Amino acid sequence: MKECFFIWLAVKGRCLTGDNLAKRGWPHDPLCALCSIDMEDCHHLLVKCPYTNRVWSLLRDRINVHFDIPGRLDLSLADWWQLARTRFQTHYSKAFDTFFMLVCWLVWKERNARVFDQKFNTADLLSADIKEEVAVWRAAGIFQFCE
Repeated sequence: MKECFFIWLAVKGRCLTGDNLAKRGWPHDPLCALCSIDMEDCHHLLVKCPYTNRVWSLLRDRINVHFDIPGRLDLSLADWWQLARTRFQTHYSKAFDTFFMLVCWLVWKERNARVFDQKFNTADLLSADIKEEVAVWRAAGIFQFCE
């Protein structure tokens, strides 16, 4: 359920990224922890960040379904999600929703590992970790946990 709550926060732009930490007066690095190029906010982190887009590109290639990468379109996270899921047959849309949430959640966890633990994974390693996590969720029978 934490993944579902995180997606709700991200879609609303309320996750504790640099912009929201600044509003609270909390210490933070204003640059994106994943790319160190642009200012960090939810939209940048999950839609525009080159690192996140590399992860999506690697995953898209692995599942062999063509959909636009988030940063290539000028859409919000929610709008991109809705557009991307149209590339899947109806009976796979819930699986894509779960996959989308998992990817966003693990990108967020990678961001936090960099900020709090100074641990850095490449996009290739993160995409491999996501693939492994999908297999674990599938084996546990919880791949489609949000309805």
